[in-house]
Amino acid sequence: MRPRIIAAAIIAAAVRRVIATAIIAAVIIAAAAARSDCSADAKTDDPRADRKRGVVTSVMTMPVAAPRFGRGRGGGYGGNDDRAIDIRVDDHAEPIIELGRLVQLALINDLWNRGWAAFRAGRRGEDLKWQEMTLAKAEAAKVGILPEVLYDTAVIRLANGDRPGARAALERALALNPKLAQQAAVDGDLAGLRDAKP
Repeated sequence: MRPRIIAAAIIAAAVRRVIATAIIAAVIIAAAAARSDCSADAKTDDPRADRKRGVVTSVMTMPVAAPRFGRGRGGGYGGNDDRAIDIRVDDHAEPIIELGRLVQLALINDLWNRGWAAFRAGRRGEDLKWQEMTLAKAEAAKVGILPEVLYDTAVIRLANGDRPGARAALERALALNPKLAQQAAVDGDLAGLRDAKP
């Protein structure tokens, strides 16, 4: 009897995750459609059109599946709360479009947090899996956090024994953001790259 209950809980968690992913995808698709519908031809000569008509708000909160992570663990920054995504857009001309952009960034950040939490917990392999997914999504989305994602990818690849991959990620990070070189010079997590010959 107990295995059936556990199986049901696992299936319910998977269903909730699929539903949450579908909702997020719908928001992103709606934002993209709204963006394509907005054109310069839509402008009006009405002088009241530019006047603010009130605060426009969009909100999205996505809890982490409780059976998988347990309440208060697994989501948010460092895995310390029960929210994978919690964003709000206030007083924006295009709140749905902006919410879609922020959801995409939040999804990347959620993967990044999972990778870093696994790294800090010493769960090698799992940390690399999450970080490589983060990197792939950040590159595809062309978001401004790419140098920092690459930097952490270098740290996690090195911890997993991939020195050439770590060096390549670090070189890309430094090319995109030279200010990271100062941090890399003293970062203990990258000592293995400084000690090794190129």
